[in-house]
Amino acid sequence: MIDRNRIEHGNTFHQSISNAGKLGFYPTDPVHCKKIATMLKWPKKEVNVLEPSIGDGVALRCVLENTDKENLHTFGVELNTDIYNALNERKEQMGIDYLLHADFLKGVKISNNKFNFCFANPPYGDEADGVRLEQLFCEKIFGYMKSRGLFCLVIPYYILKNDKFVRSFFGRFEPLSVYRFEDAEYQKYKQIVVFSKRRPCMGYLRDTLLGWLESLSDIEKIDYLLKAEEVFDVPGGAEKVEYFTSKEFDADAFRKALLKSALLSTGNHGCVKSYTATKAGSPPLPLTNETSHLVAVCGVGSGFAGSEDEGTLHLQRGTVEVAEIEEVIDEPNKEPYVSVTRSSVTAMNIIDSEFNYIKIAGTAKAASDEDDESND
Repeated sequence: MIDRNRIEHGNTFHQSISNAGKLGFYPTDPVHCKKIATMLKWPKKEVNVLEPSIGDGVALRCVLENTDKENLHTFGVELNTDIYNALNERKEQMGIDYLLHADFLKGVKISNNKFNFCFANPPYGDEADGVRLEQLFCEKIFGYMKSRGLFCLVIPYYILKNDKFVRSFFGRFEPLSVYRFEDAEYQKYKQIVVFSKRRPCMGYLRDTLLGWLESLSDIEKIDYLLKAEEVFDVPGGAEKVEYFTSKEFDADAFRKALLKSALLSTGNHGCVKSYTATKAGSPPLPLTNETSHLVAVCGVGSGFAGSEDEGTLHLQRGTVEVAEIEEVIDEPNKEPYVSVTRSSVTAMNIIDSEFNYIKIAGTAKAASDEDDESND
């Protein structure tokens, strides 16, 4: 009998099977974060700070504890819903100005070249195509940081053996110093911290890279962070961050924005044109329940639908999303392997007259399910 373990993905942080339970999350020790805080010299000018995997916010708060909070503009992104909700309730207390619930790799829209300082302890692990998550995070961070901005990166030591990561990181950031965590803490996650500056443009000298790697070839050659005496300058001069938003539809944010909008007082439902569901025209064939749903998803009837007199007035819009399902396939006389199935999932997004958001969506199917249906 085939034993299948299915892992459905709603984001890009899917890990290897052995790491799926942890989601690649390895927290940063507060003691080491406080030490990092003593190594940062902050300007009197305003500074934009980015934390792309902010977690519970404790690490960033420790790193920023020696700063003048009035000159800081802090931006954080968190994927985990429970962690985000808990942090969002006390973000002012934690000194966070802007917080997103989103997938940093594929679910955010952020202005480029705006951040003076970035502190990151990204998820550890491989993406579906074998690229390390740490590498993908650093590549995204590069685009958002200002030239010569200071980047403080916490990663596992063993990733320095990953050629793709090293070349990608070194081509985007100029390493300044590397330190290891104290032995007891290091044994947990093998963490080191890399201080670097964002390069004005991508590129590096091969001999320089090889020399840097040689200096880090043995963990015993790396100094302990808690004994460090270096100080790093954080560049000042913050520019306005025009975009810091999630690509996902946020019903709560929409509701709050709509309630504040002057469009509600216009009496004509804002700027929505009357090409709505009630004026979609006559179809060449009668619509069934199934086909009417597909027609709506494809865009016919998007906008206002229902009757205000009957209390059924609502906004509707159809979407098609790509979903992935992984299956561990265990066949006789073969090594177990992971099969990834991608399929389109249709959904109808509805906002009713009480501003409640409702999503009606189909279900993604694995390849084996489709095979079973075809054999029935």
